[in-house]
Amino acid sequence: MGSPYQLCSVQIEGPWVPDLTAEPVWSNVYGRSPDSTVVALVQWDIVRNDPGFRVVTLDSVKRTVQTSGRLVGICESLMWVGAHFIPFVKG
Repeated sequence: MGSPYQLCSVQIEGPWVPDLTAEPVWSNVYGRSPDSTVVALVQWDIVRNDPGFRVVTLDSVKRTVQTSGRLVGICESLMWVGAHFIPFVKG
């Protein structure tokens, strides 16, 4: 049986490249706002083999990086609702 955790590398290019030097382990799940100015990445946060994640939101207009608190489960997708992302979680 394989691991349920999908991993990927993240490379950001453009006029603003945020400092993400902590080298977190990224999931292959991401989302974009309709105008593509806000991108969300999913960062694994596994504690004692208990799956969890954080949503890291990059706003290229405001040039900000925001990281959510730890969410329990496995993020299957992100959906843009209003002005933020909602994660769909597999428990």
